[in-house]
Amino acid sequence: MIKREFTTLPQWTKQEVEKKEVKEGEPVWRDIAIGEIAAQGKEHVENKLGMQDSIQLIESFEGKDDSAWIGVYDGHYLPVKFFEDQTYPDKMVVAHLVEKFREAVKAGQDYKQAFEASFAAVDKMISDQGFGGSTASVLLIEGRDAWVANVGDSYVYIFSKDKDPELVSADHNINYNTQERTDAMKRGADYDDETGYIYSEDRHGMQLSRSLGDRNMGDIVISKPDVNKIKISDNDEWIVVASDGLWEELGAVGVMEILDSSQNAEEAQEKLIEKIKTIERKYYDEALGEDVTEIGNYDDAALVVVELKK
Repeated sequence: MIKREFTTLPQWTKQEVEKKEVKEGEPVWRDIAIGEIAAQGKEHVENKLGMQDSIQLIESFEGKDDSAWIGVYDGHYLPVKFFEDQTYPDKMVVAHLVEKFREAVKAGQDYKQAFEASFAAVDKMISDQGFGGSTASVLLIEGRDAWVANVGDSYVYIFSKDKDPELVSADHNINYNTQERTDAMKRGADYDDETGYIYSEDRHGMQLSRSLGDRNMGDIVISKPDVNKIKISDNDEWIVVASDGLWEELGAVGVMEILDSSQNAEEAQEKLIEKIKTIERKYYDEALGEDVTEIGNYDDAALVVVELKK
């Protein structure tokens, strides 16, 4: 078993895996593979938005051989130049969420409380900096127990034998989750069904009811994560944690079809990236006065494929 801590970009305050002589049994996963691709859409390329998704993988989390921390963080912000000591929202989540989670656990909080405390702490850090925000979806595996904590629309799915894909994270996109939309409106949001956005009083808008940061949305968008404890069964074959750049392009069923045709995690992630890289999208370009076909994903995509032992 390779013990590693990986992030897509350097951490500004890197968290090292604590060295402990702890053996908690064999991990339930056979392998874990990561993949990412920046958006190829015209808007993203012309505006030089760059890659705004980040991945975090820590195997043997806290020195336990059967434990792993897996995070996918989808940032949203304008490509503005900042001072060297400032960082982008999704990279701030990578740099600080684990740190704050560890502090909360050491202070005696259970995992649900620790997730809530760490999400709140990072939300404040991003908000204090004053720009943008990020989704956060974390899968923490310990033996066959797993905790899913998330804000936003980066999802976690389990794929099992003879069973439809199961969403085990919460959906905070207000166009898909009407309860989240209603709750945001109770907090003062103005919903526009033409744009599909909720708006603050000064007309800042989002499609998410929960995220980290996004100070300009005030109290309308909250940082409290949904935390769900699950049990990994013998029938479960794969777990995929990914930003909406994967799910919006392929859907859970499309992802399942690729997983079913793959021999291992690395092959699966390569096929998923190749599939969304070759997506065709047709639209009418008013400037050109004609239909245009684009090839490539419209949004950034970051994904982690967990191949479970079968």
